[in-house]
Amino acid sequence: MFAVPEAHQRKIRRKARQLGIDYSFLFMHPDGGQLSEIANLLDAGAIRPIIDQEYPFIHTAAALERSASGRARGKVVVRVAQRRQLRDHFEPDGSKDTNRY
Repeated sequence: MFAVPEAHQRKIRRKARQLGIDYSFLFMHPDGGQLSEIANLLDAGAIRPIIDQEYPFIHTAAALERSASGRARGKVVVRVAQRRQLRDHFEPDGSKDTNRY
C-alpha cells in the first residue's frame, strides 16, 4: 500500500471544489463483496471512472508505457478480445470450438 502525499491531496481537493466536483480517494484490497458493490455503484451512475486512454490488447506495451509515464489523467485501459473475436482470429473457417478459449 502507498500513501498519496498530503500536499497533493489538498491540491486535488481544492481544484475539485473550484470545479464543483465531489472528490474522494480510497484504497481497497481485492474483495468480491466490495467489487460487487462498486459494480452496482457504476451501473447506477453514482460513480464514474476517468479513463485516459484505451488500447487494444495487442498494444499492451504502449499502454504500460503510458501508465508508467506519469502523464495519464485517469485509468489506462487494455481491451481484451471477446470470445467471438478470438474465434474469428484463430479459426477463420468460423468453426465453433470455443472450449479452447
